[in-house]
Amino acid sequence: MAETLTINGISAEQVYETVREAGIGDADAKILVSNWIYQNYLTLSRTFAFSTAFPSAVPDCVPDPFARTFVHRDWVDGEDLVQAGQSANDNGFNVRLHQIEHDLDALGAKIATVVECMSDMRAAIRKMFDEVAAELNRIDNDIAGTVKGPTVVGPSVGGILNGNLGGYQYGVPNYGVNPPIYTAPNYGYPNFTGPMPAGTDGDPLLNYLGTTIYQDKAVSLFNTSQGVVILPAIDVSTPANVDRRVSSAGAVGRAIQENEQLGDAVSKGVSKQELVDRFGGMTLSNGQTLQQALAVLPMNAQYENVEAFMNDLSGRMAGALQATTGLSRQLASTVSAPAGAKTFGSVDISGMKELTPTATSTLRKAGVSTIGQLAKMGQEEVSAILGRTNSGLSNGEIAGVLGTAQTLSHMAIE
Repeated sequence: MAETLTINGISAEQVYETVREAGIGDADAKILVSNWIYQNYLTLSRTFAFSTAFPSAVPDCVPDPFARTFVHRDWVDGEDLVQAGQSANDNGFNVRLHQIEHDLDALGAKIATVVECMSDMRAAIRKMFDEVAAELNRIDNDIAGTVKGPTVVGPSVGGILNGNLGGYQYGVPNYGVNPPIYTAPNYGYPNFTGPMPAGTDGDPLLNYLGTTIYQDKAVSLFNTSQGVVILPAIDVSTPANVDRRVSSAGAVGRAIQENEQLGDAVSKGVSKQELVDRFGGMTLSNGQTLQQALAVLPMNAQYENVEAFMNDLSGRMAGALQATTGLSRQLASTVSAPAGAKTFGSVDISGMKELTPTATSTLRKAGVSTIGQLAKMGQEEVSAILGRTNSGLSNGEIAGVLGTAQTLSHMAIE
């Protein structure tokens, strides 16, 4: 009988069974276990694939064939009369010149379409080069042997891992919610909130085992007296969690659009406390609860309408992100900010992965080309613009894009 693979006292079978008990399908559970083994012990083969869509053909970028309207009929000296207006035998100068004018306009429009499509293609290629660079860095990391096993922290006291341990920021519990939310104290580290494993308060065997990537999301593995527990990772340095924090305001904005009761409450004026009491447990599109997303707001905050609420939420979230050393540079890379850019508001909207290529093209045609310009627009205005084409975005998704744009527009690249 083959020996069971065990890492830090935890077997791959235990991880698999825990994942299956959480309701994850068999195929996905096997993928997660494979990634866990790779991250913490072995180097497994992987297949690279671009995440940026690059179709072989885009119908909007194939203009209709050009049909010339101007046709010159030669004049004969001494026979033809030259005149401005039409005659029985000749269109005259006015008609001829207007035909030339029409043909030039048609050619100009087709050239503009080609230039715009080339611009979109350039932006997509830039993203793909970034993906290649990231993959090369991963390969270099593998070759250099810098992929290390998990950092084990523990046993802890009272189920709390204190301080900044290996990049994982834990803190003190807030027992006002169930399960408790652990908030990192402000010791010069980034403020962050996240759930600890349920039922581990006082568990002497609570140990952090490490992280892995599951379906493009970072997850943390904890050893407890009850076995292995898997939670969304709270490593603030991982791209998955960077995306989550940046998208918090957008996820709230989307919920306001898609949940009638929440939207009605905010539009009529509401306090943070009321939102937490009524909707705090609501799960947002980015995986957070509403209470977690609103953690940056003062407890006594009061808002008259949706606009005031979203402006304050996006501004405070941007402040929290800005205070994290080096984070703005990491975000600048994810949105393909050009060298020398000082603010996210000046970055082209093609860097926002939430927008489909069609939506990006439609907004650019409407004169909206930067994140800052998009952030200043209202929900109805953007919906009206994107409604002219099949942008592939619902009203809720549009609200999410606007919330993310508003957050980024408050930030500087430093």
